[in-house]
Amino acid sequence: MERILASLRSYRNALLSVSGAVFLNFPLLLAVFWRNQAGAAMGPVQAVYLAGVTLGYYLLPMLLVLTVVAGTALFARHCGRILPAVLLGVFMFYMVLDSIVFGIYKFHIDFFWIDFTLHNAAGMGISPGMMLTAAAVLAAVLAVEFGLIRFAPRLLRRARTVWALVAVSVLLFAVSQVMHIVAYEKDDARITALTPGLPFYLPFTSHKHAVRYGDKLPLFTAAPEKGNAGSHGAFRYPLRPLDLAPMAQDSLPDILLLVLESWRFDEMNARVSPRVAALGREGIVLRNHFSSGNSTVAGIFGMFYGIQPTYWDEVKAHSEAIHNPALIDALQERDYAFGVFARSKFKRHKIKDTVFEDITVHEDFAGRTFAEQDEDLTDQLLAFIDAQTAAGRPWFSMAFFKASHFDYSSDPDHRPFQPAKKLNMAVADRITDMTPYLNRYRNAVYWDDIQIGRILDALESRGRLDDTIVIVTTDHGEEFNDSGDNYWGHGSDFTRYQTQVPCVLHLPGVAPRVIDKVTSHLDLAPTLLKNYLGCRNDVRDYSDGVDLLGEIPDRRPLVIASYFNHAVILGDDVFATLPMQVKKYKVYDSTLPAGPPAMDLMREALAGMARFYGKAPARKAGAADAPARVWNTRSDSLRSHPASPPPADAAAAP
Repeated sequence: MERILASLRSYRNALLSVSGAVFLNFPLLLAVFWRNQAGAAMGPVQAVYLAGVTLGYYLLPMLLVLTVVAGTALFARHCGRILPAVLLGVFMFYMVLDSIVFGIYKFHIDFFWIDFTLHNAAGMGISPGMMLTAAAVLAAVLAVEFGLIRFAPRLLRRARTVWALVAVSVLLFAVSQVMHIVAYEKDDARITALTPGLPFYLPFTSHKHAVRYGDKLPLFTAAPEKGNAGSHGAFRYPLRPLDLAPMAQDSLPDILLLVLESWRFDEMNARVSPRVAALGREGIVLRNHFSSGNSTVAGIFGMFYGIQPTYWDEVKAHSEAIHNPALIDALQERDYAFGVFARSKFKRHKIKDTVFEDITVHEDFAGRTFAEQDEDLTDQLLAFIDAQTAAGRPWFSMAFFKASHFDYSSDPDHRPFQPAKKLNMAVADRITDMTPYLNRYRNAVYWDDIQIGRILDALESRGRLDDTIVIVTTDHGEEFNDSGDNYWGHGSDFTRYQTQVPCVLHLPGVAPRVIDKVTSHLDLAPTLLKNYLGCRNDVRDYSDGVDLLGEIPDRRPLVIASYFNHAVILGDDVFATLPMQVKKYKVYDSTLPAGPPAMDLMREALAGMARFYGKAPARKAGAADAPARVWNTRSDSLRSHPASPPPADAAAAP
């Protein structure tokens, strides 16, 4: 009995030491996070928020973990202090090192980069001297943590003090999350601009009462003026203001972007999408095209911004200051009319605020099913086109069709693919036959292809198709257990079934062709800006993509984002970040292991993920005077590009 009581006393003393050490790290960790906000406007509001996040989001979970680890004191008295000190030291070392890296490159150290550093430090540009310095810092941090463990019992002599600190931490954490929810709804960058500086941070973003009660909170009664809130000194987009060449209004083409939800690369063919396939035979088919995401937000973001999807948090945090992507800003500068039709909750996902600010997004459509609503969406789009054509004003329109989203909706009279069946993902497994579910999905794509046919026919009958840029693509793909690894739908993996997508371009004045090189959603914005909107900037001023009518590189890395993580695709190899590991597999089969990474492409990906931080690079001599390549719908034509006619069934090929 005496031995048991002695063990319990050791555990109690260890808990007091560990708890005290955790809370003594609060000012140190707060200083680290404050350092990460270099360039941001900091004041009392930000201080309260960061304090709550530091205590509640980071230190409180660490305390819970160390409380369990301290249980080793029940068996070995000294282990109850030594092991927690080591873990706490490693934790703080990571935070310090991450802050240093973030200050230079503006990305956080995750397991993706840790993995590559351990396997090829030289390839990541890390010298032996840097490794020795890091080891010295780790030793210093461990020494500090052991000192805090020894000093803590003098600070915390009673358990009630620990419970009081825990209660304060929980309260401040709740306050910080309420602040973020309200700030997120109100686009108050005093709070949202701090998020990118916090590693592995996933704050709460919405609550049904945020708008109703947000204005009643003292901290938000006097929000800063639009465009000035929380200006962050690090993020720069675009790197330089757009330089638009003078253009006559009647020289501007109309632009139509048609997006089919969750469209797979191999389901753009003459059977499933015959109208799009026919359009491809008269235009450009990007046969090896990838979305910037396996989720809607990441896919739409890359499509319009043309920069790596890992910048999403920065753009979302600074939406008030950025206003809109360069493509939309140029269209507004050219006085385009906008018709955006989407049944995809653009407001909730912040797409409205980051891509279409000050632009009406139509989200209400008649019908009970997505298929019926897509038909009404088409009717509204055609009415918009007629109105703008009558007014003689150039227009940009986006139609986001939803029928091909799970659980795949179609018109009962247009279901050629049978047998078709609803998919229950809860019971689907590795041996489930994908055919009936894929057929149901194909029927949905087929129905939306009919709607696209209606739009193309209307443009043709009005004599406007030859003067209209038409882009048909999707936000991401859709998987049906293609690798036998039990992945269904999207947002879960980075195989080609979720990331490689169809993309067909009808560009007036450009000969038909099939492009087999790797292309990306990031290429769409620079192609339009450079060739049709008179933008004279270097593409790299505003995009990580390339001009599809110019030189396309033979090799390029792809950065593709999901809901909470991202992956880098190098050739056939996928390197995906997960909270506690890096998953490596082939892009065509998630069950096959990836090969060694090409470090030159990896460094290129890293550079792209950091390029829009810091000041703009010097402009090359003569770049400002470079003539813009502009297609004139009435008189001039874009200079001809070499082209080889596609085979008759090119658009139908997977």
